[in-house]
Amino acid sequence: MLIRNDLEKYSLCDPLTVVNAFHPEDMGYRSANINVVDSGDQFGRTVADDGKGNVNVALEVDVQKAASHLVEMNL
Repeated sequence: MLIRNDLEKYSLCDPLTVVNAFHPEDMGYRSANINVVDSGDQFGRTVADDGKGNVNVALEVDVQKAASHLVEMNL
């Protein structure tokens, strides 16, 4: 693991993902079956079918709690 002591702050590409990793209870999820179209005009398109599926998709977040967690983590 690379640790940089010369930086005061680090940029995160997706801070909400960090919050989700440590506080999944602050998110609301829906199960979905996710597929990627592999031919035709829609090639590469991601398609989600709600219901029982292979992925839990986060669709809701408790904004106040998420912001508080980010502040606590000094992000």
